[in-house]
Amino acid sequence: MGIGARGGWAGCPRARTGGVSWAVRAALLVVLVNVTVSARAAEAQAIRPEEYVVSTFTEHDIVFLGEMHYVKQNLDFLIGLIPRLYEAGVYNLGYEFASYQEQVLIDHLITAPTYDRELAHTILLRWRDPRIGRIWGFQEYADVFRAAWELNHRLPRGARPFRIVALNWSADTDWPILAPKNAPADMDWPLISPKHSLAAGKQVLARRFQAGDLHWRKVIMEEFVLRGDKALIYCGSGHTATRFFDDRGPQYGNTTGNYIYRILGDRVMRLSLHGSESGGVTQAVEDLIRQLGLATSPFGLDLRGMEFGKISLSGRKGYLDGRSSGFTLEDITDGYVFLVPASQWQPVTLIPDIVTQQNRWLVQMSLREFRPGDPELSVDEINRLLAKKLRDDLARQTKTLR
Repeated sequence: MGIGARGGWAGCPRARTGGVSWAVRAALLVVLVNVTVSARAAEAQAIRPEEYVVSTFTEHDIVFLGEMHYVKQNLDFLIGLIPRLYEAGVYNLGYEFASYQEQVLIDHLITAPTYDRELAHTILLRWRDPRIGRIWGFQEYADVFRAAWELNHRLPRGARPFRIVALNWSADTDWPILAPKNAPADMDWPLISPKHSLAAGKQVLARRFQAGDLHWRKVIMEEFVLRGDKALIYCGSGHTATRFFDDRGPQYGNTTGNYIYRILGDRVMRLSLHGSESGGVTQAVEDLIRQLGLATSPFGLDLRGMEFGKISLSGRKGYLDGRSSGFTLEDITDGYVFLVPASQWQPVTLIPDIVTQQNRWLVQMSLREFRPGDPELSVDEINRLLAKKLRDDLARQTKTLR
């Protein structure tokens, strides 16, 4: 027997307190309890982001940490993370923003008795991407090398040094048309996606993004996996999908994360920095933080089974476990790192003296690859152009991700 008329629950819908029916009050109480429980669960699972990233290596060997480019807080976080990684026995950082052809120079830079600022700048300038006219002359990306040098400089004699391993190609290297006849013998040739033929897949693989990610796979396997080492892979989020196939168009295909996950399985983990995922994720995360009444303090947490993991990605295209739609955040990434709201993002800093009379030819060559009709530019003109491009790119990415 249910609650009677005096209880007012079923038999007396007119019973009211303060003008609100008991039924409505009860429903509101259930919502409040659910929100409170969700907030407490989120708070219980969320920990300081540095502790969170380090903790993921307890059960994983390769951890991808995907960024949105040009955000200063992301690089500040990475710089502070380096000594914590070392303390946890993670001695390697795979780094998108340098060329693997410069690895000898990088090893020298971060283990030398004194830090060579000019060499760090040279390493950044030698990695450039003529596809988009990108020259990575930003102070915070250079400071990652300095953070590794400072750590190594403090280590006792004979201790194992921390390494930064460049993942990328050099812009001076011909991007090969990858095909079975010139591919490494151990290279697999899976279908790019369920809707691609193998012939179409080879065409996709021939594109630069895809060729680059295959090269990254080779570096990660040779420098880390085959040596039995753990490594944090820090790069743009577009390279980090693991279980999820991210359908971003025929010019992309499999990511480095897809390849490494195919080899290592659950020994690989994907983490996303706030702002690195498209499809309205940035705004949805911030809305949920407000809805749960959580403070906007930095945190990191696993997404499986959490409210944040249930965020819907209605417009996201891809493939996972036979599905091609209806994805949630926990489908595409394993963990989330929140540093600051998007409204507080700060741009990275263009190194004021990155372009000099001595290296102007290197920068000019890269710009001409992107804009072959451009005239000779002075050092000041190049610096102004790079500063404008930084502002425009950050504004474009922020608008897209919001």
